[in-house]
Amino acid sequence: MGHGICHIEIPCKDLQRIKDFYGSIFGWTFTDSGEMYTVFSTGEGPGGGFDLRTDSDPVSRSIVLYIEVEDIPLYLEKISGAGGKIIQEKTEISKEFGYCALFADSEGNTLGIWSET
Repeated sequence: MGHGICHIEIPCKDLQRIKDFYGSIFGWTFTDSGEMYTVFSTGEGPGGGFDLRTDSDPVSRSIVLYIEVEDIPLYLEKISGAGGKIIQEKTEISKEFGYCALFADSEGNTLGIWSET
């Protein structure tokens, strides 16, 4: 199994405004997933989501790239063993969208891993 980038999460202050922006420029399409998240499709390559941030500085958390893996606990163990830091343990997104976890790499960058199971 390859371990390519499978999802890109972009924080935002206003879901409609960011959908209008990317939709009008790049022709991306959108599916709302509750009041705080919208999934986007680029038509090619990985898609992602817009994460509505309600704190005082919603974009202080940078864009998060998710890498597809087959076994999240195994990869969290590998990440820890290589000097990374676990930020969020394996968490169910939904029955439909699988599971994710967040980690900091050796340089402090936040990334995610995703799996169907």
